Amino acid sequence: KELATCTVTVTDKFVCGREDLFMALTDPPRVKAYAGGDAEKVAATKILDAELNATAKKTPTTTTTSSTSKELATCTVTVTDKFVCGREDLFMALTDPPRVKAYAGGDAEINPTVGGKFKLFGGYVSGEYLELERPSKIVQKFRFNTWPEGHYSTVTINLEQKDNKVLLKLNQTKVPTTDKNHTEGGWSSNFFSRIKGIFGYGSSL
Repeated sequence: KELATCTVTVTDKFVCGREDLFMALTDPPRVKAYAGGDAEKVAATKILDAELNATAKKTPTTTTTSSTSKELATCTVTVTDKFVCGREDLFMALTDPPRVKAYAGGDAEINPTVGGKFKLFGGYVSGEYLELERPSKIVQKFRFNTWPEGHYSTVTINLEQKDNKVLLKLNQTKVPTTDKNHTEGGWSSNFFSRIKGIFGYGSSL
């Protein structure tokens, strides 16, 4: 029997030049930023899996310190990365709803005000803004939906301008120790690499 087929037509608009969009659809680093480090093998349901075996040059520096309690063993995750842009550009990439949706999913919900909530990647990530000092500092409550009910980490992001680059320093406390590697890799592959690829803030682009 013949396979029944159909034709699908999609129309959309993008606020950029044709060259920018063409590169976003064809340039390997940019494609990997939203389709996964191994675009041919990464399933859509696993977009949050960390690329822990990335090349050392492209992997942000990370360190952890551990602490334990009767209820939950936790650790502190520290991530450092660089972006070729201004602090305002990076601050907006991390807080402006349309830009966040570009790498965290079209259904992302974000209210970038103190006390405002956010949900990213289909609700897999959620939290609340505690401090917003534009364009230098972001503090937020942050959790994965796989963590124990009601448990939040605290994320502090500082942005320092270094000539034409921004040095991002992230400190995340109260991360469940069992989720340390996933959390570290997630910042790299699902946030920072995608921001670099989609907005062109990577030094190699």
